[in-house]
Amino acid sequence: GPATKAYVGYPTGVAVDAAGDLYITEQLNCRVRKVTTDGTISTVAGNGNCGYTNADGSATGVALYYPKGVTVDIGGNVYVAASMWIRKVTPDGIISSIAGNGYLGYSGDGGPATDATLNNPTLLAADSAGRIYIADTFNNAVRMLTPATAAPSISAGGVVPASSTVNTIQAGQWVSIYGSNLAGTTANWTGNFPTTLGGTSVTIDGKPAYLSYVSPTQINVQAPDNAATGTVQVAVMTPTGTATSTVTLARVAPAFLLLDGRHVAGLILRSNGSGAYGGGTYDIIGPTGNSLGYPTVAAKAGDVIELFATGFGPTNPTVHAGQAFAGVAWTVDPVTLQLGGVSVTPSFAGISGSGLYQFNLTIPAGLGPGDVSLAATVGGAQSQTGIVISL
Repeated sequence: GPATKAYVGYPTGVAVDAAGDLYITEQLNCRVRKVTTDGTISTVAGNGNCGYTNADGSATGVALYYPKGVTVDIGGNVYVAASMWIRKVTPDGIISSIAGNGYLGYSGDGGPATDATLNNPTLLAADSAGRIYIADTFNNAVRMLTPATAAPSISAGGVVPASSTVNTIQAGQWVSIYGSNLAGTTANWTGNFPTTLGGTSVTIDGKPAYLSYVSPTQINVQAPDNAATGTVQVAVMTPTGTATSTVTLARVAPAFLLLDGRHVAGLILRSNGSGAYGGGTYDIIGPTGNSLGYPTVAAKAGDVIELFATGFGPTNPTVHAGQAFAGVAWTVDPVTLQLGGVSVTPSFAGISGSGLYQFNLTIPAGLGPGDVSLAATVGGAQSQTGIVISL
């Protein structure tokens, strides 16, 4: 509920995460509370009992023993000083002990943190490398904890066009990279084409890529401009190491953007203002209803639609990677579209935004109803298989 209406029992430690959310240790209530930027308060650790325990499990299901210090690292992990332990709460709500063996003392420097002894730690701080600094009060010392970290790795065949599974990409294309430990946090760009995001950077054939999203398991980037073709190296660099893989760089690598792994991303233009989005100017194409989690509408014969894709080759004029673009740039190579096996000629085929291809067309009669197969061919390459448009 509203944070200003909550009772907070003897707040002792505070910390702020990258999103601006506030974390508070309640020493008397033996809990850690979170106040989001909209003023909502919730419990992230402690069940309200002041139990002398270091049990692992659900962070809100275990007892904390008079917690004092709190800090948050760049990955969104919350660290709490509670009695003789330092406890860690992951973003998915799991708590564990990462320092302290449950006995008072001053030992263990240079060895495993869970074998060390602490004496009433009160304040915590985290740096950008993930190290945790502990004010070990009754030992009159500041201790440093270096958490175990894993190097990044890229899944086999894990470099693909956005919404595709084919290990072939095009320069300037929006690309997804899948793996593990690819970033220490989840972060989104602000439309500014950064080459480093959340401490992670990517190169393709030795050239910096432009990151729009990073997380531990997925990175979205725009591939840099590059005239080369063939097998090239992809490198993901984080504070914990570097992962490398390879991908085929081609002149074209066509792939439709998808809503759910199957349904194409597209709009139905509504000149009469009846659309659900954009002040009535458009609907999102999909099965009529809310089966995708938001309102979508199946297109019908005569509807003017826009479909979105990546990797459909060179354009005139050229649109460079890493730069905002607003306008139209027609594809150099002809694009063939097929809906339900019927060829449809788009009225426009080209780039309408940086790395974003758009096809404008009118739905012909006689194709629906239902999910109808969709395919495109450009430069001798075909878009991903098994995708549909709802009619």
